[in-house]
Amino acid sequence: MRRRLSARAKLLLFVFGLGSLYGGWYAGHYYARATFTPEIIQLYPEPQAPPQFTLTDHQGEQWGRERLTGGWNLLLPADPAHQAALEPLLYDLARLHNRLAQYPELHPRMGYLLLTPLPDNIRAPDARAAALRPLIAGYSAAFHALGGDEDTIRDLFRALDTGNQDNGGRFSWGGKLLLVSPQGEIIGELPRTFDPVALSEELYTLTSFRAP
Repeated sequence: MRRRLSARAKLLLFVFGLGSLYGGWYAGHYYARATFTPEIIQLYPEPQAPPQFTLTDHQGEQWGRERLTGGWNLLLPADPAHQAALEPLLYDLARLHNRLAQYPELHPRMGYLLLTPLPDNIRAPDARAAALRPLIAGYSAAFHALGGDEDTIRDLFRALDTGNQDNGGRFSWGGKLLLVSPQGEIIGELPRTFDPVALSEELYTLTSFRAP
């Protein structure tokens, strides 16, 4: 004759089963994050520290390497002489940023920095700011246009060995985007064409795993 389980025994079995189920889910979820390999972002084997630089943004403020810390940033080389070619990328980045709104822990910490060469005769901060503002007019405060000497921007990307070069070995203003961690280190790169929805999910998974 089989003995019937008491109510207390049934409760203990239920709690044990529930705990086992949650433990299995957590282990699988953690393992998936720990072994996450992005498809759009190409991660570097080791983070790269950018060289020191001095640029001016669209508000006339100075930017150096230290301003890259504290949040996540995408750096992109942007030639103002080809604004029409830049617009599709800015549109996709705006869609990406809107999509990231579903991740409140990441959305306010994400920035988009356009690094733009300016003519040698534009030196004063106010003049540089005036030249840069049209690049990101109509976009959110997460977008910053940074301008300076062309050689400074070229040297920044070349020092990182990002492969932003055309087939002739010349620097390409239509090159890759760089992903910067909150520690101010370049941890990877991505192409200028991407699916904003897929990239938003990839960034969320990656930044959650690498959060300080």
